[in-house]
Amino acid sequence: MKILCLVSWEPKGRWLLDYVPGNQDEIDFLYVANLQDRYPGYGKVLGYYQRFWALGYQALRKMGNYDLVITWEANTGLPIAFLRTLTQRRTPPLVILNFVLKGKPILDNLWLTRYAMRSVDHITCVSHREIEEYCRVLNYPTARCTRIQGPWHAYSFSEPPEVSGDYIFSAGRSHRDYGTLFKAVDGLQAPVIVNARDFNVRGLDRPANVTVNSLLPYPQFISLIQMAQIIVLPLHTARHASGETFLIQAMAAGKPVVATRTYSTAEIIEHGKNGMLVPPGDAQAMRSALTYCIEHPEHAREMGKQAQQDYRARWSFAVTASQVVDLLHQLAAA
Repeated sequence: MKILCLVSWEPKGRWLLDYVPGNQDEIDFLYVANLQDRYPGYGKVLGYYQRFWALGYQALRKMGNYDLVITWEANTGLPIAFLRTLTQRRTPPLVILNFVLKGKPILDNLWLTRYAMRSVDHITCVSHREIEEYCRVLNYPTARCTRIQGPWHAYSFSEPPEVSGDYIFSAGRSHRDYGTLFKAVDGLQAPVIVNARDFNVRGLDRPANVTVNSLLPYPQFISLIQMAQIIVLPLHTARHASGETFLIQAMAAGKPVVATRTYSTAEIIEHGKNGMLVPPGDAQAMRSALTYCIEHPEHAREMGKQAQQDYRARWSFAVTASQVVDLLHQLAAA
């Protein structure tokens, strides 16, 4: 099988295929790199999305030489899908991996998004609830959707450290609810470290025990995860997939995680067994969960160990990459 793959980063090697033992498929990449999602409103169409449209046009010209076209996320996949529908070019099959519809990606117009989806042969999503939502909103058949959690890269940790730091760690920018987190941790004895962009925390009242860093080097970021007492993932919305990369990274490190209950986190975390879930926007529930983990360190460590076992068995890059490649072979053969 020969694959054309569109991504928003500079790929290394054969990406997914390198994680599947014995795989002989060929893959070529088209990509845009060093993207910064800084453009407000319609300026985004001319700035941020312009490069995705150019990528889609390149793919449209090349795709006839391939058995399958795959893209990572809707931002990369919808422009080529729109162009395929417009030009009535439906082969080879087009698959969008990790489909996340944050708002209305094509010119902020849901009708245009539905129009583009006519040329999308299959999508993968991280939760069953998202599949239900997208199929309803986009009039897209559920038979052309598959739930696959990832694949997301995670740093390879050994066993959780016997001794951790005394701090709570949170990170990320998409749909983060740091306002609720700050209310939850205000007055706690534990220090809190947050790695976020300035816009994530602008205008928020920051408690004295909270330190905010921006764009830490990756080794330092990984070290903060590895030595944290607790990882917390506060999210605004229950509908869109966000935070999974950070969540999976924390689980790979064997850390107890307190996360907002969303469509996707609820299908990864089993409350009380490999982490804890709290309702969106509920600062008191988040505070209670964090306090519980601090006051019950043995149970917190057990949840972290179970999280690491679950990651290795179900959500490691090798496991999910194999699931994706199996799906691609089925679609190419159909």
